Amino acid sequence: SAQVRGETTTPTPGRYLILGVVALLFGTALLSFNLGNEYFALGGKGPLAELPSVRSMLHRFGMVDLHMLKDIAELPWPRYLEGQFQRIGKMMLPYGWIDLIRSSISANKGLMEFLPGTFTWGAVASGACLLGLLFVRHRMLLAALALSGFCWMLPMRHNAVLHDFEAVFWVGIPLTAFSLVFLCIRRLIGDRFVPVLAAAALPAFVLSSARMAMVEIRPDEGAVRARLMQDFEVIRDLLGEGVVYIPPEQGYKDFRAPIGYFLTGSVILRPALARQRERAGFLILRHRDEGPALLTPDNRRMFLYDRTLYDASYDEQALGSPIIKSDWNVYRKDGRLIYVSEECAHRGGRFFLSLISREASRPSEWEERRFHWWDVVRRSEERCVGVIDLLGHDPDSVRTGQLGGDGVRLWEGEYRFES
Repeated sequence: SAQVRGETTTPTPGRYLILGVVALLFGTALLSFNLGNEYFALGGKGPLAELPSVRSMLHRFGMVDLHMLKDIAELPWPRYLEGQFQRIGKMMLPYGWIDLIRSSISANKGLMEFLPGTFTWGAVASGACLLGLLFVRHRMLLAALALSGFCWMLPMRHNAVLHDFEAVFWVGIPLTAFSLVFLCIRRLIGDRFVPVLAAAALPAFVLSSARMAMVEIRPDEGAVRARLMQDFEVIRDLLGEGVVYIPPEQGYKDFRAPIGYFLTGSVILRPALARQRERAGFLILRHRDEGPALLTPDNRRMFLYDRTLYDASYDEQALGSPIIKSDWNVYRKDGRLIYVSEECAHRGGRFFLSLISREASRPSEWEERRFHWWDVVRRSEERCVGVIDLLGHDPDSVRTGQLGGDGVRLWEGEYRFES
């Protein structure tokens, strides 16, 4: 406390502290609101740890084991930090200069993968930022800019190691470093050289912009995305605030980044929540399966289904008796062969299929066709279902099965249709 005109006063909290507390309270309130929405959308029956947002947080903090991380060499702390400083080092270089620097340093492809020297450049830039903060005004604001990347990239290591685009969180270090450099130059030589520095920076900006514009983009990518957006607009209108499940092999893996935007207002059960599939009222699949379950018959790339009706269309009552009984039961229905396994047996093995056509004069183009599970999958949670469309063929007999990694036949079955 301090004595002023005979009165005792207590220092008030700084503006930055007040701003931080307000931001924290707002974020906590928003997160609580979202968790509440998810809890009630899922019927209020599941445990808190099974809510989509909670599981997402646990994954990002590394508190839940992720099988896709077990083989990632960049996850251990020394290799992870090295990779992050390499990212910072690259961000310190104008994009238009990278190829020139790359070619001038080394022709060794192994070394060129990460641009030799970027680790040192990134570490030096980070250290210079922290040191320079001691000699500038408004150091609290610049410190928040420079250190913000560490506040995300270190605790979220298990998430950042999978996503190169999260390097954007390091942008505060290049911004701070260049600001400190130009402030130092201004202090040493005055304002008269500022136009010269701006003129020198202009070619780097123009060259980098031109190089970025040359990044290869597939000619049809814009049209594909436009059609995809049209499909999701129809899906979103039908979904409303419903609960939808997207299997990993049916589109979630490719669209996981924008899927929250595409389906704003809906509750999305991600692949990690496959055990709660039965709580979803809807499914989104790449494949078009005609029938009462299909809710978006006019879509072209992604399709919305009524989950209950879709599952019912592949149960034993709907499929009837299998034409082949083995590790996988095989059914024929509506011009399709449907593979079903309650245990999802040998999903890693290759399937083979031979059809003998009724028209002896026309050789069968299906003879010994081989395919993988992910080529035909329709359902992969607990009960596995795969579909092969016969495309109008009317075979006399069917022979199918699976091959192991060594070519040994895991199972095989044959069925001859009545004339």
